Formats: sequence, C-alpha cells, structure tokens
Amino acid sequence: MASSRHHSSPSEHTAYLAARAAGCAHREYCLTSASTTIGRDGTLCDIVLTGATVSRRHACLSRTGETDYQLHDLQSTNGVFVNGERIKGSRFLRDGDLIGLGTALPHLRFQYHSIREPHHLILPPQAQWLIGRAPHCDLSLPFEPTVSSHHATLSSQDGTLRIADAHSLNGTWVNGSNRFKAFLAPDDTVVIGSTHFQFRLREDGSLSVLQREYGQSVKLECVGLHRTAPRANGTARMLLNDITLSIEPGEFVGILGPSGAGKTTLLTALNGFSRPDRGWVLCNETPMDSASALFRNTIGYVPQDDILHRELSVQASLEYVARLRLSPDLSPRQRAEIIDNTIETLGLHPVRHLPIDQLSGGQRKRVSIGAELLVRPSLLFLDEPTSGLDPSTEDRLMHHFRDMADHGTTVIITTHLLDNLDLLDKVVILAQGRVVFFGAPSEALTFFGTEQQPLARATGIFAVLTEADTPSSAAASSWKGQEEIATHHAARFLASPWFRQHIEQRLSPAAHACMAMDTASPSRPLARLRTLWADRSRRGHGFSPGEWLRSWCILSRRHLHIRASAGKRLLLFLLIPMALALVTLSQHIPGVASDAVVAERRAEIEALVAPGGALMDTQLKLLLSPAGIGETRSGAELLHALRYEGIAHLPVPMSVLLMIVMTAVFSGTLIACQEISTERSIYLRERMSHLRILPYLGAKMPFCLGLAALQCLIFLSLCWLNPALRQADFFPVWLTMVAVAWSSVAIGLTLSAVDPTGGRLSVMLTVAVVLPQLLLSGGLGPDFYGRMHGPLRLAADLLPARWGLEMVCTALFDTLKGEGARWIPAFVREVIGFDFGQGVYYSGMIFLLAQFLLWVLFCTGFLTYRDRRSC
Repeated sequence: MASSRHHSSPSEHTAYLAARAAGCAHREYCLTSASTTIGRDGTLCDIVLTGATVSRRHACLSRTGETDYQLHDLQSTNGVFVNGERIKGSRFLRDGDLIGLGTALPHLRFQYHSIREPHHLILPPQAQWLIGRAPHCDLSLPFEPTVSSHHATLSSQDGTLRIADAHSLNGTWVNGSNRFKAFLAPDDTVVIGSTHFQFRLREDGSLSVLQREYGQSVKLECVGLHRTAPRANGTARMLLNDITLSIEPGEFVGILGPSGAGKTTLLTALNGFSRPDRGWVLCNETPMDSASALFRNTIGYVPQDDILHRELSVQASLEYVARLRLSPDLSPRQRAEIIDNTIETLGLHPVRHLPIDQLSGGQRKRVSIGAELLVRPSLLFLDEPTSGLDPSTEDRLMHHFRDMADHGTTVIITTHLLDNLDLLDKVVILAQGRVVFFGAPSEALTFFGTEQQPLARATGIFAVLTEADTPSSAAASSWKGQEEIATHHAARFLASPWFRQHIEQRLSPAAHACMAMDTASPSRPLARLRTLWADRSRRGHGFSPGEWLRSWCILSRRHLHIRASAGKRLLLFLLIPMALALVTLSQHIPGVASDAVVAERRAEIEALVAPGGALMDTQLKLLLSPAGIGETRSGAELLHALRYEGIAHLPVPMSVLLMIVMTAVFSGTLIACQEISTERSIYLRERMSHLRILPYLGAKMPFCLGLAALQCLIFLSLCWLNPALRQADFFPVWLTMVAVAWSSVAIGLTLSAVDPTGGRLSVMLTVAVVLPQLLLSGGLGPDFYGRMHGPLRLAADLLPARWGLEMVCTALFDTLKGEGARWIPAFVREVIGFDFGQGVYYSGMIFLLAQFLLWVLFCTGFLTYRDRRSC
C-alpha cells in the first residue's frame, strides 16, 4: 500500500501564492513543483482562476533556482501584470509581488511565507480602523467570500480598544461568542471569517495586529463521544461508544466499517449535524457545541442524498446557493467569478446549463460538492460520496478529494469501498460504534494481521470484524458475536503504539482537558435546552429584518424558478380545478324563480286552500307550524314554504356550495402538501448554515398562494358558464374561495412538515385532512352546523371549510333579488345555523387569517422541534 501522503512537503525555501481575488479556488497555493501553470481551464492548469480577463492558459511560474521563481506570460490575450505593470515575456518575482492576470488588480500575491503562519503588522494611529473584504479596509481580507465588504470597525475609546460589527452576515466573534459590540483586552481573540486576530493599542496610538489565517488550517478533534438510540424493546443501542480522534489540517480521512458500525452517526456528530449524548467535538481547540455558528462556513457537508434541486441547472443552482451563503455585498462579478471557478475546478463546464436531473450520478455528486466549495470550507464531510458510481467515476472523484486535501482542506468521508484506500492519509475503522483502529491504511493491515504477515487485502479487515475470519479458531470459538469482536479489537488498539502516535500525542491541550473532565453531561432535554438557547442568542446578533427580507427574496425567486421548471406538475395543478368544475356543472342548478312564477305558485296554492275557509287555515297552522295557532303566516303561505322552500329548493344546491368550498380546501392543501417533505435533505443542509424557518416557509407562499388563487379563478370561471350561477356576483365568491384556499395552504405546509417519508404519504395525509372537513363544514343535513354537538362544533370552527361555507352562503344568496330568494336569509340562520349578511365577510376573513397564522406557527414550531430532536 502506498505512502499516507501524496504531495511534496514544503521546505524552508518553498514559495507560496496567496489568493487576492474571489476567482481563486483556494486561499493559498504551495509551489512545490518546478513549473506551475495558471489559467481558467481546469483541465490544462495547475492553478485555476476565473474572470473575464483570464485566458485558458494564462501564465506559468517556474523555479529557476533554490529560491528564484520566474513568471512567464503564455501569450495571453490581456497580458500579465506585476505590481500594476504589464510584463513583457517574463519576470523574476520578489517576496510580496502582486500578480494580476489581464488586469492591474491583483489576483495573487507571491511570498516566501505561508498565510497560515502568524503575521504581525503595525497600523498607524487613526480614529478607527476598518476590517472587511474591500481593498480600502485597513485590514483587508479579499479572498473571504463570507466576510462582508465592511465587516467590523475598531476604535479607541479612552485608551481601550472597542470593536463593533457592521451588521455583517456571519458576525464578529470574540473569544468564541458572537458580539455586536465589545471592548477588547490584549489577549482576546477576534475571529472574522476564518482569520484570527489579536489587537493591542500601543502608547503612540498605533495598532499592533497579530493575524493568522486558519482557513486551511483547522484541526478537528473529538473526545469521548457517546450516542445511543432506543430499541423497540425499550433498551438502548449504543451507536457511538467513547470515540476519541485527532485529525490534523489537510488530512484525507476515511471512516470505514461493516454495515451498522456507526459511520454516518460519527460523521454527523463530527460536523455538528447531530449532537452526541456525551463528549466534545473541537475545531482548533474550540468546542463546536458552544460556538456552532462560528464554524458554519468552515464546514462543508455533502450527505448521501442530493442537496440541490434537480429541476434547476448547475449554473442556477450554484447561483442561488452563492446568494444565500455568501456575503450580500459581493458584486455580481465577484460572485460570478466564485461560481465559475467552482465549476471549472470540478470539471462541470460542459454541463453548466443542463438541469441537474439530466446529469449522471457522478456529475450530480460534484454539483453537491460545488455547493459546499462556494464558501471555501476548511473541513469537508462527505457521506458515501462514491455510492452507486461506476469505478471510473469513483476513481476520479477520490483523486479530486485527494487534490483538495493537498491544498489544505481537511476531507473526511464515509465509505465501504476499499479500492482507493491508498489515497487516504488516515482511516477510522469502526465496529459496533467503537474505534477499533485509527492510522494509516498500511498500518491497519498490520494491526489486523501480524507484523510478520500483515493482511494481504483491506477486505480482510471486514472479515475479521464480522467473524468471517479470525486470527485463530480458538479465539473465534470464544467470541459469541461481533460485539465481543469489536470490544476485543478496541482494547487492542488502546494499548497499541498507533493509539499513542495518532491520537494521544496529537491531542491539543484543550482536548486533554476534556479527557480529564467527567464526560457525563446534563440530562439530554436540559442540555439541549441550554444549547438551543445559546444558539438562539448567537443568531440574534447581526441578523436584521433586512437580512430576513433578503433571504426571503432569494428563496422565493428560487422556488418560483423550480416550480416554473416543472411544467407537468403545473399542468396537473391546472387540470384539477377544471375536472372539479365539470363535476359541479353536471349537477342541476335551478336558479331563482322569477316573481311571476312565484306569484303563480302562490295563486295556485291559495286556490286549493280557499274552499276550506278558516277551518282549513287553522288545521294547516296546527299541522305545519311549531307555533300552532299562534303562527302569523296563513295556511297557504305555510304550504307554499313547505313545497317551494327549504334545503331541496335552494337556487344553488347545497352540493354545489360544498363543491365550491371543498375545491378550495382540497386545492390549497394539495398544492403545499409536498413542499417540505420532498426536500428534507436540502432543508436540513441549509439549516446547518444560516437558513431561518420563517423566511423558508414564507418563500413557499408566493407560488402556493398565487397558484391557489389561479385554481379558484379557473374553477369559478368554468362554473359561471351556468346561467343560474351568473345571477350571483362573481368576485365575492372568488374572494371567499381564495381565503379558504390560502388558509388550507398553511395546513398543507404543516402536513408536509409532519410527513416523515419524503413525500410518499403527503397526498394520503391531505385526503385524511380534507374529507373530515366535508363532514364538519356544517353543510350536511339533517343537523347542519346549527345542531352540531359542542366538540364537533369546536372542531369545525378550527378548520377553514366551516367558515368558507358560511361566507359562500352570503356570497351566493345575498345578491339574489326577488320573491324567490326572500326566504333564504332566514333559512340560513335558523336551519343551517350560519350568520348571514355582509358582516360574515369580516368575521370569516378574521378567522381564516387567524387559522392561517396559527397553522404557520404550528408548522414553524414543529420544524424547530424536529430540528432540535434530530440534534
């Protein structure tokens, strides 16, 4: 097996190119080879830079001596500039020279020291010092896309330094806490982006700055990680059992083990996606649990599921991610350079305008990786990145990860494929939630074999751990299962020199302090409450209503783009109200009888009753009226009401009213029922950065509410082809339908949030919620709404169908004129039990709006609860 490292180690005479523009793929490039080509084409160049002025092969940097480097222009279109002057042919470089490709503005800085080394500088006395990405800042961080143009301000107040955040997107951190304003002591550490500062005000008023770039120098450690999960029988299953690791910056680490060993659980615990029951995860000696937001742009995470919307093109998808996660004051040109560089680096240029669902599995995985690389993460976690890929694609992808690690990014993957183990620096081998080995791949073969006869192939490790093959038959007979095997090898590893070399001796002082502490944490609910309250406090700083609005605008635009790309789905949504309208039109709608017809009917009945005289009139009152002899109406009028009034004689049948209301309920609920459940993995990944739930839910509204209103318009427009319906005003009915549909959209979003199956149960849940509303609408006799029992009436009041039907009764019947409609208001009030009149619109709208807000609030609360529970 090959050596654990695959790139040349820098010597004391090594030179570096430090990034000075957003179009660079890495913060720093170590010049270890004799010749380095720079340009836009990722297939031809060692260093990829993008920009309008950069040629495909623009320049070459060659080493001519032990410390001498010469820059050559490769006949580029726009030339090569050094310190603002265009060179002719070639030029030797000096420490600190600024290199521009096609422009005098610098892309790179040539230097003989790494940006990872502490850098000390003195700033002259002045009233304040600016920190940010802009070139005019006193402390400029041009490569940091997550740093705002003007990020923070330092000022002196009575001899004391004070730092103030300038409403930046990602905050200013002082000693691990997000602070909007703070006074600084000389030993305080300020973190902006991935750069650490220590400031000291000198006696002459100048500012002493100790600066260190940690962007590609993040050490990851975990100490005593434990996590359990409940079994069906009530016992607890150990997922992680006392995991302690130390991973150095720039290492390529693979997490291996049999199925169910805990690989994904460990990966998500290390990247902060889930929290262990006990133990610590530290980044550069800072506990991640107490400052998770500090590392949100330091960490990139690509789960097994795609984390991008397949309906979008590669270019559009990365554009939306960049708008969400990068600083909002990046210019369109700078943002485009970052996206172009990511596309070129990953070899996605030929497919940049294709929808993601048309890409191969390997290309889709590279796009997901590209979404993480936009923020230039220092730690990249990937869960089974080569699963389902062909061997050739797997090999190219693994070599790309190797190249990223060579440029300083720490890459940690879970995998069950062993063909490319020689590319890894270290392997973590798990069994039954325990670390049974951590070290170089070649050392693992020795550990699970013998020094005299190491295992010939890595597959033998899995055979040992699953009891398929053991060191001796006697040992095999004494072990009763894989738990004993894992315990045995974990104990062997703890006593081995590899544990001391790769873990114990590499742990930082902070990690050793954690090991010395009692790892028992507070009870899980209380620990979560404290952590989440701290997260809420941290999020409160620097996240203004303006940022909420910006996020909502980006998410809304993306959602509309996605839905507009799904033509078949849109067509289906438009066909549904058409089909329901045809069903409605198939029913008989008599309309309002004219005054002449009513008069004729009355005359006919009076002619029948008149021969009986007063005795007939009295008998009809006693027979037909609960008031009996006290009834004010005549017997003929009672007989007319019995024959031509009542539920069966409504000008618009109750079945049509119910179709109008239930179409709105069904359409609104169906539109939204898969909005969240089908993009669960995307939602969770974006929540790891800085996605807020309310802007996320709000971004669903323009499409859902707009389409619901359009569906109602289509349905009513077709229904209004019936002349009898045209006797009523169109707009009040449509407005009522829209209000009911919009309230139902909130119910649909809640169902989508509740669905744990990725959208497979969402439609069934929709049917389960819509059908009861038909029964609770109050429109089914003989009891109707007025005679419902208390609990049923309360349930009806909490759902939109009841309020919609009450409003539709007024909307359809209030505008009808003539003797044929005069009886309807009293019938609605006395028999159905609804209010009638213009006031119904106000009460109905208020209740529907309240329901909408309550369902959105419930959806938000449920998502928050589930996010917390998953942690």
